[in-house]
Amino acid sequence: MLESSPMSQCLDRRSKIFGFEMFDLFVIFFTMACLNFIFSQFDYRFFLVWVPTVLLTMILRIVKVGKPDNYLKHLAIFHLTPKSLGAFPLCRTDSALKGRKIVRRKL
Repeated sequence: MLESSPMSQCLDRRSKIFGFEMFDLFVIFFTMACLNFIFSQFDYRFFLVWVPTVLLTMILRIVKVGKPDNYLKHLAIFHLTPKSLGAFPLCRTDSALKGRKIVRRKL
């Protein structure tokens, strides 16, 4: 007889904390860390750090309603990739030989 062990039924489920995916939390905390680094010497650093971070969190919550998983990551990749895509990658020798005279030897 075959032995079986219990397994979780939802292996493809995304881990979320307070409804945010891990990449969303990374963006939120990265924004908070950068703002804290920039405004750490100001008197109103509490408002200059927390208010934009809370606004970003609320905007992400509202905008991502009904969007698929990893929407923010795919949106960033879409805007960071080149707009003209080709079937073949560019050859490195073309850029290395650009501006040089090619000498052909006769045999």
